[in-house]
Amino acid sequence: MTRFPEIPDSPAGRQLAWYLERVASSGEGASEAELDARCALKINVRAPFPYRHEVMSGGWQRCSASYGPFKVASIEPASDFALALRLEGAGDKKWRLSCEVEAEEPHRITALNRERL
Repeated sequence: MTRFPEIPDSPAGRQLAWYLERVASSGEGASEAELDARCALKINVRAPFPYRHEVMSGGWQRCSASYGPFKVASIEPASDFALALRLEGAGDKKWRLSCEVEAEEPHRITALNRERL
């Protein structure tokens, strides 16, 4: 699995690194239970993300295809529970990806947003 050591080791950082690892690996090793454990029931998503029923039927692969190869270009830490990254992909593809998580354990993702730059 791809690792993103530049992402801070914080609740939001760990969740965002998990998401990017799943995207980069096209969902290798993913499960519905894992998605349930990592995402709040009322998650606000504006980024490529599989629905629960798509996890085992190509959802992560479609997410991966929407990004293509990418790298983390910069990090914008806001707090332990909110983080944004700038990603650079092939050609002129650039995005700002932000993540917010619950303040309490297990720090499930409450918001995940991707904006094209």
